[in-house]
Amino acid sequence: LIDYDLLFDRFVETIMASSFGGMIQSFLGGKEAIEPMRESFKEKMSKAFEEMLSKPEMQENITAILQSFDSKIISDKVEVMIDNRLDELTPEMVKKIIQEMIRKHLGWLVIWGGVFGGILGLIASFM
Repeated sequence: LIDYDLLFDRFVETIMASSFGGMIQSFLGGKEAIEPMRESFKEKMSKAFEEMLSKPEMQENITAILQSFDSKIISDKVEVMIDNRLDELTPEMVKKIIQEMIRKHLGWLVIWGGVFGGILGLIASFM
């Protein structure tokens, strides 16, 4: 969805930074004088976007852009990002990550290993 408030804010910033900004500041009191136009701006921009997006040329362009997203290209970019991140890891960081994973996800394995090991040791001591 389009954030028309953000568009209006940037529009006002552009006007205030232009040569008209000084006149608006001097004669109309600044940004506050433009604020009442927000709702009208949002309505008109919404209609303008609807008109632009309903044109067949625009729909063809959007379709072409969406079709140009190749899953191979995206997966290659993700692979490069992962490789870059892995290259940044030090052995100490890997050790901490693995220890944290073991504590978080394999804690039950340690507990049950101790229980079964104790039972097996008890059985072996009677033999």
